[in-house]
Amino acid sequence: MRWNPGLGLVNFALVSAYFVPAWGHDALRVLTSPYNGFEDRAHAVAAIYIREVFDFGLPGLIRTSEMLAGLKMVITAAFVAYLIEFARSLVTMGCIALVLGAFLLMAVTGKRLPLPRRRAGGRR
Repeated sequence: MRWNPGLGLVNFALVSAYFVPAWGHDALRVLTSPYNGFEDRAHAVAAIYIREVFDFGLPGLIRTSEMLAGLKMVITAAFVAYLIEFARSLVTMGCIALVLGAFLLMAVTGKRLPLPRRRAGGRR
C-alpha cells in the first residue's frame, strides 16, 4: 500500500519550493551587496521602518538590514530542511519524517510548542 501525504504537507512543500530560491537569492544578494540591500525597495523599507521604531542611527540601520537578510537565510534553511524531509518521507513511505515536518512548520510560522512552566522560587 502506497502512503499518500496529506494536502497540507504537499502545499507546504510547494510553498517551500517557491521560497527557497526566491528568499535565498534575495538574502544572499543583500548579504553580499556593497549597499547592504538598500537597492531593493521592499528590504530597504522594512529596515528603515525598524530603524524608525527603535530609533537606531546609521550603523543600526545597516545592522538591521543585515539581520533581516540573515533571518531570511535562516527561514530558507528551514524550508530546505523541510523539503529534504518531505522527499525522504515520500521515498521511504514513512510517517516518521512528519514529526520533523510538523516541528519545522511550527518553527517557520511562529507557533510555539507548549512548554511546562517553572516555579519562580526554584526547587523546594
